[in-house]
Amino acid sequence: MGSRQRCRVAVAVVLLAPVLWAAAAGADAHREVEALEARVSALEALRPAAAQSSAVVEGSVAAVLADAGGRAAGAGRDEEGFFVRAGGFSVRPEVLFIFGHVSGYAEDAKNGRSPDTQSGLEVRTLLLTLRGRAFDETVEYHLAWRMENTDAGRPALRDAALTWRVGEKVALKLGQFDDRVYLEETVDDGRQLLADRSVMNELLAGGRYDRVQGMAGVFGDAASAFHGQVTLHDGGGSLNTTFADGAAGTGFAVRESFGASGRVEWKAQGRWKDYADLSARETTDDFLAIGVGTSWTQGVFADGVAGAGTGGNRFLFAADALWKLSEPRVAVFAAYVADYTNFRDGAAGDHRWNWGALLQAGWMITNQWEAFARYDYVGLDRDFVRAGVRPQVHEVTVGATYYLGKDGNAGHRAKVTLDAGYLPHGSPAALPRLGVHTAGAGEQIYVRGQVQLAL
Repeated sequence: MGSRQRCRVAVAVVLLAPVLWAAAAGADAHREVEALEARVSALEALRPAAAQSSAVVEGSVAAVLADAGGRAAGAGRDEEGFFVRAGGFSVRPEVLFIFGHVSGYAEDAKNGRSPDTQSGLEVRTLLLTLRGRAFDETVEYHLAWRMENTDAGRPALRDAALTWRVGEKVALKLGQFDDRVYLEETVDDGRQLLADRSVMNELLAGGRYDRVQGMAGVFGDAASAFHGQVTLHDGGGSLNTTFADGAAGTGFAVRESFGASGRVEWKAQGRWKDYADLSARETTDDFLAIGVGTSWTQGVFADGVAGAGTGGNRFLFAADALWKLSEPRVAVFAAYVADYTNFRDGAAGDHRWNWGALLQAGWMITNQWEAFARYDYVGLDRDFVRAGVRPQVHEVTVGATYYLGKDGNAGHRAKVTLDAGYLPHGSPAALPRLGVHTAGAGEQIYVRGQVQLAL
């Protein structure tokens, strides 16, 4: 081929290239149009079904958006407090600080003849908590360390629990956590109505059973009328103990073997959110819930004249009700608790029965002021009451709380509480946490004033 022919071919290629490209593009475009027409036809055919299932589509979109929001990284503060979130992980650090002044008067406390008065300032509670989610929405953790005035400033592990949600209404909890039997004990420290829990709770319920180490099945969600928890544990009062029997220092048993507990709660009306405290402060809807629980521990107990090394079975029974009104804002809590022990070789008898009852009420006078009153009674088994102690224990407490912030909007996060209690027949045990600084049958009076800050 000569040079002139080669030039003609090159010119033809240059001239024909745009035409060839256009033809190819047209063919691709034609194929794309055909594909789009097919898709449109398919969508038109599905339109009736899609219209019927719009609620399902909207729900799926909402779930995707919620999942995306849960996995997004960020930090800030919401109604529950501070949070840090990244992917499927989150952490909520919390600090509860309670500082106050306590004065206590005890009749015939010095040498059984003269009264004794104690008074002073103290850090009543410092609670450090970490909680959140791990990996995804089904795994939750709760870690807490508590420092009280009776701990000499030393932190003690309080909660170390892992909760795995295996269904919408079912979860498995493992670790050290509250033995959920009696409501007053399980309500958080910072959300009590009075400055502290009752003498009845300390003598019969929380002061004896408190935290346990074990595993629990948890049932119910925000929409359920019933909530429940069933626990297998290492014995009542087994917090911060090893697998080996022996709970020295807990005040519960010389050796505990194992135990089980359970509680069921029924909400007749309102929101479960209002079950989180015993105050009427945040009540917007009328609320009523009733709960019953029991706990069993098999062990070797040291109780009164029964003596150390007395084996048996110990039971706690509790029934309580919480009723709240939105107008006027009133919260009423009532409870019955029984502590029964069946001894195998008791020196004072083969069984012991202690019981108690409580009634308390709070009234939001304004958005910042809440007045309250409480009466509780404990009846001790006479066969196990040591000399100098009366088997009947009465406690009457009255006081008020002032909520800080604009119009009291700080709520439980910042408040000031002042209350006074009277025990006409004293207490069978010293309860310095509550302001009862000595044991005895003479009358006792305490006055507590405290400031609470929750971050």
